[in-house]
Amino acid sequence: MSSDSPVNYQWPDAELQDSSKSYALSGRIMLSSIIILFVVVIFLVFLHLYARWYV
Repeated sequence: MSSDSPVNYQWPDAELQDSSKSYALSGRIMLSSIIILFVVVIFLVFLHLYARWYV
């Protein structure tokens, strides 16, 4: 082994932390999209009820 070649060694924990951070980010994105979808569905239900009763 020559001492000229750079060694790019990461600790095993660093790879786990990166994957857990991306997992947490994707979990937040999924939670946000579910909440937004729920709000849109509730809005459409109220819009439908308004159109049915008052128009």
